Amino acid sequence: MSAEVILKGVGICPGIAIGPPFIFTKTTLGISPDLIVGKDITNEVARYRRAVQKSHKELEILRRDFLDDLGQEGLALIGTHLALLHDPEWIKSIEEHITDKKNNAEAAILATLAHYKECFRLLKDPFFRSRFIDIQDMANRLLKALSHRTKKKIDKLPTCAVFFSDEISTSDTFWTKKAGVIGYVSRKGGPSCHAAIMARAQGLPYIVGIDVSQIPIDMLNTVIIDGEMGVIILNPTPEHRETFYTRQKELKAYESKKIKDAKEVAITACGVAISVKANVDYSDKLDPYNHAIDGIGLFRSESIVMDLRLMPSEEEQFIVYKGLLDKMGVRPVVIRTFDLGGDKNVHHNTTEDNPFLGCRATRLLLREKHLLRAQLRAILRASYFGFIHILFPMICALDELLEVISVLDDVKQELRDSHVAFDEKVPIGCMIEVPSAALIVDKIIGHCNFLSIGTNDLIQYTMAVDRGNSLLSHLYNPLHPAVLMLIDHVSKIAALKKCPLSVCGEMASDVRYLPYLLGLGIKEISIHPRFLHTVKEAISQITLVEARELAQKAL
Repeated sequence: MSAEVILKGVGICPGIAIGPPFIFTKTTLGISPDLIVGKDITNEVARYRRAVQKSHKELEILRRDFLDDLGQEGLALIGTHLALLHDPEWIKSIEEHITDKKNNAEAAILATLAHYKECFRLLKDPFFRSRFIDIQDMANRLLKALSHRTKKKIDKLPTCAVFFSDEISTSDTFWTKKAGVIGYVSRKGGPSCHAAIMARAQGLPYIVGIDVSQIPIDMLNTVIIDGEMGVIILNPTPEHRETFYTRQKELKAYESKKIKDAKEVAITACGVAISVKANVDYSDKLDPYNHAIDGIGLFRSESIVMDLRLMPSEEEQFIVYKGLLDKMGVRPVVIRTFDLGGDKNVHHNTTEDNPFLGCRATRLLLREKHLLRAQLRAILRASYFGFIHILFPMICALDELLEVISVLDDVKQELRDSHVAFDEKVPIGCMIEVPSAALIVDKIIGHCNFLSIGTNDLIQYTMAVDRGNSLLSHLYNPLHPAVLMLIDHVSKIAALKKCPLSVCGEMASDVRYLPYLLGLGIKEISIHPRFLHTVKEAISQITLVEARELAQKAL
């Protein structure tokens, strides 16, 4: 086994990875299917429900961490696991096993899981049959919550490892992403499995159809995987290493070329320039894309809180905001005030029955004005060094906008009294992401210098659909006439009032929807930097006359 061995699997995610192997074996949790009696039944049901609560919290944290990285598909994966966790039939089976058959929670989970496994085994469609892994993944999460084990798998992974496992679950992709895994190999899986979706979102190669149990990990130093060809090379020869290093460099060069091409101005086929800016988080690396964007159209300032796991001071915020201005030069930087609450419940620790409709974003900041004032001071101080815009999220009524502007005016006066320099004419904007705001935009626009449509929430609230709920994903439709009518209404009012308008939601980064947005009069978009090349290329193929006709048909 010290010699080179070449294996052939099925490549389901393209790319090349070269690094040490890590073979992950699912270990048992030492579960004992004990019987319970008397009062223990009530305690055991409560114990199971606590495990559900703990698992739910873990999934919410994952959804928060992956919200802006993985788009709708990634959110749907986590939504699937949340839905399974609270599935009435699953819960009924577990609790019946505890109350009627006197099983402890672990045994009840295993018995129910075995039943589901048999049901899924009988399904004819391989796609639906493969979905059993999600139920198994959810069950494992519950078992771990019951066992209180805090095994740190992440510590065992070597740097930049290729991850081998018999089957890779969605949960596995979460913790391996944080560990810096560079590729995946498994026996089970397919291009539509959730792990593959996550791997593609991260740009990592993935090969399936390999019996991992037959690979002698102790005798391997390096492996090469080619996700396009489905080839795995164990203990590669120097010649093969050189060949694949060269191919890897060529792929990176191609990606660099895409970034370079993205630097070209976005112009439609009929010669109209479209402004393309970037949506940015605190941890994003902007350098590769710095010269390909017309500015930062949305800086999610709450990402500072989520990354640091604490509320940054005014001075810490000032340093971050000034750093963004230094990178952008004369290009504008739009800073959205903290959009905390909802699925980003970091600082705001109260439990709400419906957090997406609860105390979040501007509502939260108006309740805790010390947070708002500190952030506005930091933004205004930084505005002296560049072109900053302030964007207020989740505005649903004119009262809210006027109140937050009043706080901004007070903070400006404080800085004047303290002789602190800032841009007296710093532009302020309102996010249009709630239907009520879209419908009264003619009132809102009189108090703003610009508007930004957040399509993610606008679709969610218009359609009354949690965008992370896979059971309702068919209803989350960006092209629903009601959604397009709201965008059309906002666009027409903005054009009439000569107010700059941008779209900063995922809809703007999806080339399927770009013609509709341009046809509705949108001339500025803000997207994740990784979509720059694709989006600019798509824009170059669109003519506005055809786009308008398409949009009118859709309306």
